[in-house]
Amino acid sequence: MTFVMFLSLVVGLSAQTQTLGITAQVTTGTKAYYNNQSLTWVTGQIIVSRTSTTTNPTFTIDLAPNADSVGGVYPRNANWRFYDTSGGSSLVYIDGAEIYMGSTTNPSSPIFMLWDVSGIGDANVASSNVVTGSFLSNNLTRTYYFSAVFVHYSQLAAGTYELPITFRLRQEAFTPGDPTTAPISTATVVLRYVVGTTATVFFRDTPTGPEIFQLAFDEVTAATPKTFYIYVQSNFKYYLNVRSVNLGYLVHERYDAPISPVNEKIGYTMKIGTTTIPLASGSYKYNTSRYNATGFGTSSRSFTSTITLSDVTNYSAGRYSDILAFTITSY
Repeated sequence: MTFVMFLSLVVGLSAQTQTLGITAQVTTGTKAYYNNQSLTWVTGQIIVSRTSTTTNPTFTIDLAPNADSVGGVYPRNANWRFYDTSGGSSLVYIDGAEIYMGSTTNPSSPIFMLWDVSGIGDANVASSNVVTGSFLSNNLTRTYYFSAVFVHYSQLAAGTYELPITFRLRQEAFTPGDPTTAPISTATVVLRYVVGTTATVFFRDTPTGPEIFQLAFDEVTAATPKTFYIYVQSNFKYYLNVRSVNLGYLVHERYDAPISPVNEKIGYTMKIGTTTIPLASGSYKYNTSRYNATGFGTSSRSFTSTITLSDVTNYSAGRYSDILAFTITSY
């Protein structure tokens, strides 16, 4: 069996810092679903932060994608990505999937909803469907909780089922109707369930940080090392394989473009631990003997990896990227 996950590498502009910030995580980690049509829950937390106590702004947090139907489809049911045991993936519909306010695993709790202008946000959003408040005393952070449920009323195929959800932070108080400002910061987490004999891979840029979906080198002007962490969860013994789509190069966004092409690419090296991965040779099996199963929940095996770019001073401005594929196999 084979499982594949991808991490994109990007050189781009750094984002503007915010007075307020938001992070989120699924504190229960990956959950196993046993095809028994039982409600299976994960819980998590959202942390809002501020840089100083000189002001105490009011804020509101909502949640994408929509809880309501969009074009006749419910995104929280229809947007699940299924990774099968042969390495393929597809969108699937999960019968019972929803995200609720608070940490109580109760389907009667208020639903976490999307607060946005008419035609984009959910209908009839109330204050109980979003987080709205301010900071307590001189605290620089405030923590809130959410819960999510997963259930399907027919047999699911073995593999991993994932739904990214995004918490959006506005610096304004909630009022019924449309918001008056755009979100100033977001935090994306992945609801992840596994069925049968399966594995999953995810990434962080710090050992305790949230998951990342791309590794960005912002405004680089010289060789810049970047460390990230690979986490593997499985319920079988496995090998870890690595492959670079561009064979060890970050390729300019206008490479081979029909008009004004920029046929430039930046070389880079990758290490896992102290082992240099030969990206130019295609797929590389990192371990020569199989690693033991970790189980799921918050258990995982981590691998420290470092990316180092070659000299970038003589390259054209623009966005350069590559995709790293990490494959878990039992053979």
